[in-house]
Amino acid sequence: MKKQLLVLGVALALSCGGDSGPLSASAVFVRTLRVVSGDTGEPVGGAQVVLDGRAYTSTAAGEVALETEAPAARSVRVDTAGYLLRETIAPRAGADAITLWPLRGRYSEDYVRTLLYKPSDTTRREPSPMPDQPLMRVTSPWVSIVPTLEMRGDLEAMEAMRRAVAVINEATAGRVVFSLDDKPSAPVVFRLLFDENVRDGAFTYRTLQGSTIVGGRIVFSNRGSFRPARDVRYVAHELGHVLGLQHSIVATDMMYYTAHITSPEVFTADERLTIKLLLQRTPGNRFPDRDPQG
Repeated sequence: MKKQLLVLGVALALSCGGDSGPLSASAVFVRTLRVVSGDTGEPVGGAQVVLDGRAYTSTAAGEVALETEAPAARSVRVDTAGYLLRETIAPRAGADAITLWPLRGRYSEDYVRTLLYKPSDTTRREPSPMPDQPLMRVTSPWVSIVPTLEMRGDLEAMEAMRRAVAVINEATAGRVVFSLDDKPSAPVVFRLLFDENVRDGAFTYRTLQGSTIVGGRIVFSNRGSFRPARDVRYVAHELGHVLGLQHSIVATDMMYYTAHITSPEVFTADERLTIKLLLQRTPGNRFPDRDPQG
């Protein structure tokens, strides 16, 4: 059902013992799991990995030899200092490694939680007190941004949109590509329009299938002397919502709830890191870093 959301190794048989008693040689499989950092891809050593009630520790190479009763995908928990607690399905043999979400300095649990899991319409200068939401994001590699004929007639607005599309594409590093089109040209389409009912600023409305963003619209105020559609910061901010970002509580971030004359016209390093990790996660992921198990 769609809904509208307003955004402000090889297996080997062997004998071993476990918590539930010894297992027969024919019932045990060993598979190598890799644990890496989501930002650099470097191995994470010393991570505590729990699978089927058994605890393991990753080597300096980020590897864990998991003993399981079946080669099928199983729920796995990974915990280590400097990263969000990770709960996901262990990838099958030969599949990608488990990536961990790094934390460092100001790039904290609260920062990630607010920018991705808190409803944007309740986030201002402080973290929202509202319950966490599931992570929402675009899964299509292409997004079509389609302004109305009226907006296409505003040359200043069109220039701001072109620049904003370049800003978001630089931030996604090509993992999701936005295009500014006269007609829809991608699976995910967001239409841009002026709305006389909007007093000031801009709003993004996202159409969801579960927690996957599949389309929507962005509406801009067209009153008074200031037109947010003509400001690259406002447009790029709304495109951040299209991708799946909520609001930041850092005033120098593009995704801060309001733009200032001193606001950046690019996404900051912390925001770009968040975008990179966001696009590694499954829609519906829950804070701190728990993927859907179904």
